[in-house]
Amino acid sequence: MNCLLKTDYPSEKLKIYITDNGSNDGTLEYLNDLSKNFIFQVFPEFLKINSGVPYGLSPLILQGSAELVAMLDDDITLPSNWLKELVKIFSKRPYCGMTAPKILNDNSVNTIQNSDFQMLPSYQAHEIELDNGQANYISRTSHIRGCCNLYQRDVFSNCGLFDIKFSPSQFDDPDHQIAVLARSYEII
Repeated sequence: MNCLLKTDYPSEKLKIYITDNGSNDGTLEYLNDLSKNFIFQVFPEFLKINSGVPYGLSPLILQGSAELVAMLDDDITLPSNWLKELVKIFSKRPYCGMTAPKILNDNSVNTIQNSDFQMLPSYQAHEIELDNGQANYISRTSHIRGCCNLYQRDVFSNCGLFDIKFSPSQFDDPDHQIAVLARSYEII
């Protein structure tokens, strides 16, 4: 949450919706306190059991009304300009339905996340890839990592929410991104 405090964006335009997926470690009390004292409006949603990411996200998406919806994992670190940079993409790409930044591992050598991931048996995985700026560009793609995404709200009314059959997690975002592409939105 500390990196969200540094977000360079008008605070009156931001609302934070958080799902606590059945934790019993003091998160409930932390989020209740946060909702009273945070710079942005915070709306916690408390589920009695851990029902998974897709089920936990859907009520939050439905509660909001903003034109743009950011989905962030709780274990990421963001630069202060993260939101401004992602919002700019929508003005450059009018058919963009969702966008995400390049994701780096949290390590001392700045490696690109999942550069060594092997999805298909025939795919030749490469070594851990150092970030030397080689992926600093805007491009269409068919899939982006789910830890920091910014969506046009109408994507959810036109493509649906995340499918709960993928709970607790994994493959809910690639499945949803297929629906986004099928509705002729760009993923950037």
